[in-house]
Amino acid sequence: HPLTDGEWMVDELVGIDQEKRLVYFTGTREDVREKHFYRVSLDGGAVQRISQQPGMYQVVLDTERTMYIASYASAEQPVKIDLRSLPENNLLHKVYTNSDRRLEELFLPPPEFVTIQNRDGVRLNGAIYHPPASYGKGPFPTIVSVYGGPHAQRVVNHWSLTASMQDQYLASMGFLVFRLDNQGSARRGLAFEGVIKHRMGQVEVRDQVDGVHYLVERGLTDPARVGIYGWSYGGYMSAMCLMQAPDVFNAAVAGAPVAHYDGYDTHYTERYMGTPQENPVGYKEGSLLHYVKDLQGKLLIIHGLIDENVHFRHSARLINALIAAEKPYELLLLPDSRHVTRKPEDIRYMTRRMC
Repeated sequence: HPLTDGEWMVDELVGIDQEKRLVYFTGTREDVREKHFYRVSLDGGAVQRISQQPGMYQVVLDTERTMYIASYASAEQPVKIDLRSLPENNLLHKVYTNSDRRLEELFLPPPEFVTIQNRDGVRLNGAIYHPPASYGKGPFPTIVSVYGGPHAQRVVNHWSLTASMQDQYLASMGFLVFRLDNQGSARRGLAFEGVIKHRMGQVEVRDQVDGVHYLVERGLTDPARVGIYGWSYGGYMSAMCLMQAPDVFNAAVAGAPVAHYDGYDTHYTERYMGTPQENPVGYKEGSLLHYVKDLQGKLLIIHGLIDENVHFRHSARLINALIAAEKPYELLLLPDSRHVTRKPEDIRYMTRRMC
């Protein structure tokens, strides 16, 4: 069901204490952007939250259900690991505390968390990386950092957002950087994620457009200077947004984009899109090739030549379609890169080319 006020979901069952008749689990009762540790009696009654600090928790119980290890972090706090007692929740031992000296040298402000409503009244969570105060109060040139596909949630109260060096680097250069978890993303219930069933590349684009409109209305974004970038599903989304919404997006960096789902992993694709025979319209309208004729802004395609997930053939098909439609594009090839770019020099070069 779509997540609304008072509704929440269980992430995972952590353990059961049969003697005390208690179930331990993690979930999203207070905020879908966080993950907390709870218990409830097998006989019913109120759910009790055990974890106290804000953020995202990973929990492991001992076999006797008398202790647990919690690894947790928030946008304000790097990862900590504690050993605590049950059921009292007393601190027994600090297993790990991040003491990286580089944190004192780097300026890494946490992003601003926001909640917006899309055109249909659905609440969406976003995160804004603001440029330093020396760049003024805006409106700023804006870069949307997108993934947008299923089984991913990118707007969470976790240190990984603050330590996202690419987003922080772009913000330090005067760009406002924005993330939005559109419909189809994870941890919001089956209906929220299932909106994209049989129509990938449709609802997600509209949500990202509504996110940019929110930024413009706040006076943060210059509507004439909006770019978008992403990788894999995010690369697909970047190109989709540029082609479907040329009045909103001026430039896109599409990393390893899926050009057409008739050429992607059937185990993944058919779970969401069915087969091409039973869903021909969804495959057609979910293909980048269908929208090439509408391309107006600047497009940079990046692809690793040994990508084992989204094969380079996808970008080759997209390039053939761009040539046939006489549309300009730029291409950056990474000869030694698989689906995830690992070489530091490739990452540095790629990030500079994006700007």
